Amino acid sequence: MSKKSILSVRFKKYRMIFGVLNKKKPSFISISTVNSLRVRTSPDTNGKVIGYLDKNDAVLITSSTGNFYKTVYKDKSAYVYAPYCKVMEIEPASDDVEKAIDIG
Repeated sequence: MSKKSILSVRFKKYRMIFGVLNKKKPSFISISTVNSLRVRTSPDTNGKVIGYLDKNDAVLITSSTGNFYKTVYKDKSAYVYAPYCKVMEIEPASDDVEKAIDIG
């Protein structure tokens, strides 16, 4: 199995938009707490808006800069405003869980 897997599941009430989780260590996701959270090209309010997240949409956090979380949106680096997000840690799944998912 590869070290990374594309996350394409719904976490209870959260919808994951984009992201690749590392299977060996915990990952962190940013969950929008508001509707129409702007996704920007740079970590400031002057950055070009390239999309929006609805409330409870989630993106993988790759780092943080000031009040912004860096993420990937439509295969490009992007930023979301941290005060409008909550962070959730995702633990890596065991191989047994993945085998059960593969079997169905």
